[in-house]
Amino acid sequence: MSSPIATIAQALGALGPAALCGYGAAASILSVPSLHKAPAAIGAQAWRAMYTTGARTSPPFGILIAAAQAFCSYTAYQQSSGAWRVWLVAAGSGLGMIPFTLMVMMPTNNKLSAMAKKGEAREEVNEQEYTALLQKWKTLNLVRSVIVGAGTVAAWTAAMS
Repeated sequence: MSSPIATIAQALGALGPAALCGYGAAASILSVPSLHKAPAAIGAQAWRAMYTTGARTSPPFGILIAAAQAFCSYTAYQQSSGAWRVWLVAAGSGLGMIPFTLMVMMPTNNKLSAMAKKGEAREEVNEQEYTALLQKWKTLNLVRSVIVGAGTVAAWTAAMS
């Protein structure tokens, strides 16, 4: 890959997933412990604000990264480089966060969002249920970050070949 566009795509495709992986993991590692300290009604509202920010930023960034990786895959294929397969794996791993969120995490997300609505309406929110759901979300979110992290390793492998 020698053109400026290819170099930019390769940089975005290799460094972007690392940033996205860290961004997601930080929500679990840094934010969730603070959310556990708040009463359930307030914590659920804070969680929803954090989730909404992530939901608006992560998928578009992930799609941009996957597009760069797909471009790198196509370019490597055109150059008869075996790295095209690894770039394709990287793109798939990054995009994998979307179906994982929709199919695996969404039930937990919806329950936490419902708790946030109860909190806004000054209704009682079950503390034990909130704590359990928040812990489950933290774990699932870390798993999602590992999926993106696998794409990071694949992208770095492809970039170095």
